Amino acid sequence: MSERPASPDLARALWGFVEAFVVGGALVALWMMPQWLWTGDVKVVGCDRLSPAFVERTAGLPAHATLYRVDPEAIRRRLMAVSAIENVRIRRWLFPPRLEIAIRERMPRAAVLGTGGYLDAWGESFTLPGSPVTPPVTALLGSASLSPESRLALRTLLGSWPRGSRGTLDLRDPASWSVTMDGVTLGLGSPTDLSRKLSVYAHLQPLARQSGKTLQYVDLRFPEAPTIRTSEATR
Repeated sequence: MSERPASPDLARALWGFVEAFVVGGALVALWMMPQWLWTGDVKVVGCDRLSPAFVERTAGLPAHATLYRVDPEAIRRRLMAVSAIENVRIRRWLFPPRLEIAIRERMPRAAVLGTGGYLDAWGESFTLPGSPVTPPVTALLGSASLSPESRLALRTLLGSWPRGSRGTLDLRDPASWSVTMDGVTLGLGSPTDLSRKLSVYAHLQPLARQSGKTLQYVDLRFPEAPTIRTSEATR
């Protein structure tokens, strides 16, 4: 006597149970994934003068939020409001679940006298939280910010600044800049053609030493006909 085949209703019921078991298991596994159980692990990279703790506080990370609900763009906007930060990159990593904040700080190329602020190589003004730093160059500004043309000229000036040299930039008069570099005052005049003016000075310095003189002042307003003032070199 042959066995009776299972009824279609019983087969469908068994298959429905298997489907429900698989789907339920998948949902439980998804819910238990570490991204949903993220505990706020954050990795901050790129810090030099800013502390990772300061960056995390400023980022304003939401408490008890899943990693999927963290808004990288909102965090970036909050961090970019810090003048000492030049750029920010936010990345969410799923395995292991963590948030990575990579920042690029502004480098203080000159300290602005009387303000406690700094200028970076692009002429952008910024402040640094925490302990002050002492770059080798100080700057005198006539206003809180420089014009785009002045920032471009300042970039040329700082880019040509000899490594290890100390000095002061007097930028208060937009039409008449002057620089004191290692004790030598340079009258630059308008901040145009700075590369040529600084090249002329670099050529005059060794010539003065060879003749036993020390440069005190160089008028570079007209680089094709510079005027110099010297003193006898001390040995």
